[in-house]
Amino acid sequence: MNKYISILVIQLMAIPVAILTFKYVEIRFFAGAIAGAYFLTSSAIVAGICIFNRRPLVKSPIFWSSLGFFTFFALPIFLGRLIYPPDVPFNEVLIFGVRGDVLHRISTIYYSIMILLTLIESGTFIMFQQKKKPS
Repeated sequence: MNKYISILVIQLMAIPVAILTFKYVEIRFFAGAIAGAYFLTSSAIVAGICIFNRRPLVKSPIFWSSLGFFTFFALPIFLGRLIYPPDVPFNEVLIFGVRGDVLHRISTIYYSIMILLTLIESGTFIMFQQKKKPS
């Protein structure tokens, strides 16, 4: 169960990290780099937790959703933002032909689904553990 709590904390911490970074770091380019680094690191750590716990990876929605987020959103958005000069607005940044702000909105939906998958998997784990206990 500790694995699920750790993963959920890591995922949910992204919300205050992003909000506070953009609130207190005046240059949006640097705020984006800091927030993007958190999303890269956190999704890699979550995938690592899944690997470390030796759960069959093909059965873990948490692993696959984290790997997908890292591959299709966190890394492309982070690198896409960094290859453009800092004065270019994010909505003018093109990442695989998609504007940065559009890809970011899609990634937000994906990230929400990823958190939901973590809640479902952890709830399933709790129910399975309760069924295993003798009455």
